[in-house]
Amino acid sequence: MKSFILCLAIVGIGFQIGSAQRYGPEQRAKMQERIESQRIAYITQKLDLTPDESAKFWPVYNEFKKLQKGKRAEVMPDKPLKELNEAEAEEMIEKRLAMEEEMIELKRDYFKNLKEVIPSTKIVLLVQIESAFNREVLEKLRQRQGQGQGQGKSRN
Repeated sequence: MKSFILCLAIVGIGFQIGSAQRYGPEQRAKMQERIESQRIAYITQKLDLTPDESAKFWPVYNEFKKLQKGKRAEVMPDKPLKELNEAEAEEMIEKRLAMEEEMIELKRDYFKNLKEVIPSTKIVLLVQIESAFNREVLEKLRQRQGQGQGQGKSRN
């Protein structure tokens, strides 16, 4: 039964992602919130978190994701990539490398903090579970885009 509900949630994510491409920032934000709530349900179910583990796990997880998102945002250029000149591209490369080094340190701290709330075996599973969730979301998006393109819609 849990697997059936999980499959329905993932199918729903695919439809939400596909439909968000036709809407504005407000609708996309709502869709992202729904995906995040489905991510939480997916991880909780697949990781088999106890209520005590869950209460300690989510604050650590959410803080890491917030810091990770901030680090990534720091390297985003102010203009489209195709418009960068050589010097700006070089600067972006250097910023990206520095950010990746910072991300490794951030991950070390994150895993250290996670070990205080869940066993290492669940940490290893978490990495696989997140990847599986992301793959399923992307697959649903691809399927949705393929259906849209077959109807004469352009996604460029």
